[in-house]
Amino acid sequence: REGFVTDQAGVVDPASEEGIRSILSELLNRTDYDVAIVTVRTAPGGVEGLADSLARAWNTDGNLGLLIVVAVDDRAWRIAPSSELEGLLSSSFNNGVADRCFKPQFRAGNYGAGLLAAAARPMLILGTDVWADGAEVAALRLVESLRVPTLTNGMGRGVIPGGHPL
Repeated sequence: REGFVTDQAGVVDPASEEGIRSILSELLNRTDYDVAIVTVRTAPGGVEGLADSLARAWNTDGNLGLLIVVAVDDRAWRIAPSSELEGLLSSSFNNGVADRCFKPQFRAGNYGAGLLAAAARPMLILGTDVWADGAEVAALRLVESLRVPTLTNGMGRGVIPGGHPL
């Protein structure tokens, strides 16, 4: 593994790579969750299999939070969360990242820009404090007004209704 970005496909421009590294380094420092991005030309066994095997190999210290794998020539991608985050990241969340960040840029051949947009996309994490403080309604209003993807955990589950687009 080569830091936060392993660009084996050679599609991430230097400016985007530096931006991604900066954002993901700050995220790691603040949360102890590591995010890794890998690009390859093709994933012969499928992008899901590649992502799963890389995640298992790299998660030796238990803090690989998220792995994003893009197989450029296959026109395929996978967001592989760690087992700790797996229940928190829904397919609608992953598809939202793809629709807002990946797809528009990838179609234009701007892989670095698409990955940078995904890394820079803010996300809220709502937990037990929201429930304990009785702030469920305010949290839902905030999420909907900002249109920010949201993860809920602990007693924060249920603050955002199931199937909600964010």
